[in-house]
Amino acid sequence: MEDDIKSDTSGSYRKLLTSLLSFGRDESTEVDMNLAREDVDELIKAGIKKLGTDEQKFNQIFGTRSYAHLRQMFKIYQAETKKSIEESIKSEMSGNAAKTYLALINNIKNKPAYFAKEVKKAIKGLGTDEHTLNRIVISRCEVDMIQIKEEFQNIYDKSMEDEIKDDVSGDYGKLMLLLIKDPSQRLFEDALEEEPHVIEEVEEPLVEETPTLTECQDFNPSNDCERLRKAMKGFGTDEKTIIQIISKRSRAQRQQLKTCFKSMFGRNLMDDLHSELSGSFRDIIEGLMMEEDEFDAFSFKKAIAGCGTDESALIELLTTRTPEQINAAKSKYHSMYKKNLENDIKSDTSGHFRKVLVSLLTATRPSGNLVDKTQARIDSEELLNAGTKKWGTDESKFVTILCTRSFSQLRAMFDEYEQLTGHSIEEDLKKECSGDLLKVFLSIVACVRDKQAHFASILLKSMKGLGTKESSLIRVIVGRCEIDLVQIRQKFEQISKKSLTEYIKGDTSGDFRRVLLILIGDEDAIKK
Repeated sequence: MEDDIKSDTSGSYRKLLTSLLSFGRDESTEVDMNLAREDVDELIKAGIKKLGTDEQKFNQIFGTRSYAHLRQMFKIYQAETKKSIEESIKSEMSGNAAKTYLALINNIKNKPAYFAKEVKKAIKGLGTDEHTLNRIVISRCEVDMIQIKEEFQNIYDKSMEDEIKDDVSGDYGKLMLLLIKDPSQRLFEDALEEEPHVIEEVEEPLVEETPTLTECQDFNPSNDCERLRKAMKGFGTDEKTIIQIISKRSRAQRQQLKTCFKSMFGRNLMDDLHSELSGSFRDIIEGLMMEEDEFDAFSFKKAIAGCGTDESALIELLTTRTPEQINAAKSKYHSMYKKNLENDIKSDTSGHFRKVLVSLLTATRPSGNLVDKTQARIDSEELLNAGTKKWGTDESKFVTILCTRSFSQLRAMFDEYEQLTGHSIEEDLKKECSGDLLKVFLSIVACVRDKQAHFASILLKSMKGLGTKESSLIRVIVGRCEIDLVQIRQKFEQISKKSLTEYIKGDTSGDFRRVLLILIGDEDAIKK
C-alpha cells in the first residue's frame, strides 16, 4: 500500500501519508505533561517561529503521539500561542497536506462530529459521493453510529435519516437507512422487503462474423522468412514484398514467422521491420506482428504515454473488449512495461471519467443470457432518479449500472427505460452528462446495441473531417480483420453512404493505404 500511495502522491503530502503509515502511534491514555509541553515548543519552532515549515517535525509528532497526548498538546498550544492548532496549520500549510492535518485534528478532538460532517459533505450539493458514504457507514455502523447521528443532529438541526432519505433512493437508500439504525433495532426482513425477481433466459441477438483475412493455405514460413530477409537486406527496402507476406498471413502464422526468422538468421524480425519502415506503414505492420494481448497492451501504453492522453483510445479499448481480453491486456502490460495499467490510467485521468475507466478495467462484467426483468425495471428507475428526476446528476449510479451489468441485462434495462420515459437512454445521457464521461457512457450503450456498428462509427470518425486518425484506423482494422470486418464494412456503408474502400482511398496514401485495402478484403482496389 505504501508503494501505491507514493506513486499516486507527491511532495509534503506524500511525506505526511507515508509518515502516518510508517510511524507507530502510542495508544496510551496517560499523558506526560512535560513531553506535551516539549512537543508544543517543537511545533512552534518548526512553524510560526521558522522561515518556512519543518513538516517532518509535524509528521513525527502527529504520527506517533497518542490521541490523549495530542488533545492535551492542543490545549497547551492554544494557551501559549493564543491561536488554535487549526489556525496554525492553515497558515503554515496548504493543499492536501493541510486537509489531512485538519482531518486528523478533527478526528482527535471529536471523532463522531468529524464523521457527521463527512457524511454531510458526501450527500451535499450535486450528486452523492457514494464511495465516502459507503466507507463511513460500513466502517462505523457497529462502532459509534449512534454518536455520529447525535452530532449530525446537533450540528445541522436535522436528522441523518432525513438527510439520506432526501438524497439517496431505491434499494441503496434502504440499505443505508438500515445500517445507520441502532443494531438492536434493525429489522432486516422489513427493510429488505421486495417483490420477487423474475429471471428469464433470453435469446441473444444473432451476430454474423465473417473475417476479411484468413489463413494462407500454402503457408511456407521458411520461404516467407527468406523473402523478408532479402527485402530488408542491403541498400533500400522492398516494401511490396513485406506487404504481400505480412498483410496476407493470419495472426498465428505471423507469430510463426517471428520464431522462424530468429531461428534462420539469429535476428529479431520486429527489430528489423522497425528499423526499415516508418510512419503509419510501420505502425500497422508492427500492429499486425503483435499477439492480440500485446497489441492491446501497446495501444493502452500509446494512449497514456507522453504529453496528453488519448481519451478516445482508452474509451474504445475498455468498452469494446471482453473481460477476458481486458485481463489479458492488463497482464501483458505489466510484463511489457513493468507497470500497473490501472495506476497509469488513474494518474492520467480524473473525476467520474476515471471512475468509469477503473470500473471497466476490473473486467467483472458478467456474461450469459440470463435477464432479471425486475432488476431491469429497478435499474431504470434508479437511473431516472439519479438523472432527469434529480437536481444535478448522480454519476456514480450510472457508473455502477452501466459498468457492472451484463450486455443482456443492459438491453432489457434500455427497453424498460424507454417504456418508462418514452425515449432512449442515449437522449437522457446527452442531457445529463458531457465531455469524456458522456463519450464513454455512449460507447458502452453503442456496444450493447450493436458492437459492429459501433466499430463502423469509430472508423468513420477516424477519417471524417480534417486529417485522419491513423491510430484508430489501425486498431479497428488490425483488431477485427480476422473476426468480423465483412459485417463492419457493411455497417460502415449503411452509416456513411459510401464504401470503406472509398474512404480509405480518399484519406490515406502509399504503402499504408495498400496494407489497409488488403486487410479489408479489397486488394483489387489498389490497382484502380
